Amino acid sequence: MVWSADPVRGCHCQRGTFTSAREAAAHLRSPAHLAKQYAVSPRPLTKVLAAVEEAWRVAAAPTAEARARADRAVREFKGSESLWAAGLHPEHVLEFAALAPGIDEPLPEAFFLGVAYSGVDVTWLAAAVASRPDPAGAAWLAWVPADKGDAYLSALQDWYSLGLSRRQIEALAIEGVTITAAEALAKATGRPLRTGGADLAAWALSGCRPTVEHFQALDRHGLGSTYSPSRAAMDRLVEVAQRYPLSPSRTELGVLLSLEGTQRGVEVQLELGIRSAAELIGTRRRTWHDS
Repeated sequence: MVWSADPVRGCHCQRGTFTSAREAAAHLRSPAHLAKQYAVSPRPLTKVLAAVEEAWRVAAAPTAEARARADRAVREFKGSESLWAAGLHPEHVLEFAALAPGIDEPLPEAFFLGVAYSGVDVTWLAAAVASRPDPAGAAWLAWVPADKGDAYLSALQDWYSLGLSRRQIEALAIEGVTITAAEALAKATGRPLRTGGADLAAWALSGCRPTVEHFQALDRHGLGSTYSPSRAAMDRLVEVAQRYPLSPSRTELGVLLSLEGTQRGVEVQLELGIRSAAELIGTRRRTWHDS
């Protein structure tokens, strides 16, 4: 997983990413970053931060026993030490670990940092993790802020519990596709629920939301679970279709592309006045009947 920080003008984080949550967190609390963020001189800031860190270390330094208990909850080497540097006492580490029910192995540092600083709803987090206990998944969910809204969080949890990948889940959530769409698709076509979710996700990745009727048409042509257009292909096709009156929706264009196979094939149909997959299929049926 690649991590990034909210970019600060003039700081090197504006140009790059980090290989771990530990590295990103260390940068965000570094004097160099903070000086750029708050437009202050780095030298006096460094002195102030050093004094604060020393006072905190003396006043509240955790015991070796507390560190050892926390280390057993964190996946990375010397995890409690890294998290202490980020402001998390070992007791907090153990409290946060309890928010991942069903996981009986150490959690990534990213999980604890997310719980502490992302604004995640911890009640939602615990319920989501419990539905599919997985350390990597828990670390991702810990960075989903509550201000995403109830509808987004509910959809994300439903898709997560179904076993879809992060990429699939994010695409579905962004497109506003809920699990009820997968349930309707499964009921109408006999797909397993997870397969229905994966098929919807494949189309959501290209910015499309096919209906049950679209999938039924695609299934009849052997395309229901085997084809979905790329986002780049759809972007090009939408641009081309805008030259025609009453241009079809992005989703309708995607289904037409699936049936025709090429962008040029869709253009030919648009020139003939076809504006939906149903019209295309109806035209083909009439042609076959007439022949």
